[in-house]
Amino acid sequence: MAAFTNEEELFLVKDARTRFGFLLEERATAEGARFVAGSKYLDNTIVDGRLVMGQNAWPLSN
Repeated sequence: MAAFTNEEELFLVKDARTRFGFLLEERATAEGARFVAGSKYLDNTIVDGRLVMGQNAWPLSN
């Protein structure tokens, strides 16, 4: 899976570990997910069969 990484969450919200119940990357891997992190704040798309997951799919400006 791809999603916001611990590094990204902690960069934006310094106290994310105490403010939220968990960090998404840590919880996902603890539950057995294969987490695929891309470069910080850049688009990262993972395709596994018919499942498509994305990280940081920011809209492109024209």
